[in-house]
Amino acid sequence: MASAGWAINANSKHKQEAYELLKWLSGTEAQKLRSENGKVLPATVTELEEVKANEVADKPVIEMMDYAKKPVTLRSTHGPIFVEEFNKAMEKILLKQQDVKGALDEAAKNVDSKIK
Repeated sequence: MASAGWAINANSKHKQEAYELLKWLSGTEAQKLRSENGKVLPATVTELEEVKANEVADKPVIEMMDYAKKPVTLRSTHGPIFVEEFNKAMEKILLKQQDVKGALDEAAKNVDSKIK
């Protein structure tokens, strides 16, 4: 998903226009444009296969994708708790609602209490 995770705000006043933009951003033309000059890997299978066949500089990274596994935290029993609390902490940090140490300390405390 990475840089291709598009969404429409449920409260948008322009849902149809946003949908048309998302259709274009998710389509072949936009995926080709975004992947030109190694900017990002396309999120569509056909365009990704084209990049994989012709890429030189990032070829090892692209080949590694065949062996990729989901992160351990997503397969762990407690993984979802960690991910949820980490995401909350990152939001507080990015929105400057809390400093890094404070946000992560709070997340760790929340994870510990939920696991116990």
